[in-house]
Amino acid sequence: IRKFAEGSGQSAGEFYTPFEVGFIMARILDPEPGMEMYDPCTGSAGLLIKLQIILQEKMQLRSKTRYAPLQLYGQEFLPNTWAMANMNMVIHDMEGEIEIGDTMNSPKFRESAPSGREKNKLRKFDRVSANPMWNQSIFTQKTYENDELERFTAGFPPNGTADWGWMQHILASLNKNGRAAVILDTGA
Repeated sequence: IRKFAEGSGQSAGEFYTPFEVGFIMARILDPEPGMEMYDPCTGSAGLLIKLQIILQEKMQLRSKTRYAPLQLYGQEFLPNTWAMANMNMVIHDMEGEIEIGDTMNSPKFRESAPSGREKNKLRKFDRVSANPMWNQSIFTQKTYENDELERFTAGFPPNGTADWGWMQHILASLNKNGRAAVILDTGA
C-alpha cells in the first residue's frame, strides 16, 4: 500500500503508519478475543489489521486454535483511501466495518437512544488505535460548538490544529475499561 501511495503521487503518510509503529501500538493495546476495535481515521486499515495479527500471535502462544476474532470498525474520509482500506481487509482475510465519511462532523458509529426523547450517543469501543492527520485546520469552531454527541467537553481545539479535537473524539469513543493508542505531532 505504501508503494501504491507513492506511485499515485500521494504521500504515504496520508494513509500509512510505519509497519513497526503499528505493531508497537497493537502490542500496547493488548487485544483479547472478541473485543471491538475502532480507528476513527482508518486510512488503509493497517492499524486495525495489526491488532488482529497481534491477537493471532497471542492465541498461537496460548495454543488456542479457536477463538473469537476482533470486531473491527473504522471510518475514512477519502473515497480512494476508503476503497484501499476495504481492499486491505480482504487481502488479509479479515472482516470489518469500514464506513466512509467525515468522522469529526458526522461520526458513523453511534448507539440509538432507548427512547425517542434521548439523543443518540457515540458508540463505545474496547480499544481505539489511531493516527489522525496532524494539525488539520479544516475543522472550525462551528464543528465543535454544534457537536450533538458531547465529545468536546474539555475545550475546543485552537484554530489551525484539530489534534485536541481528535483526542477528545477518541476518548469519547472508549468504553469505561477502554484503552487507546494514538500518534500525534510533538506539538500536540
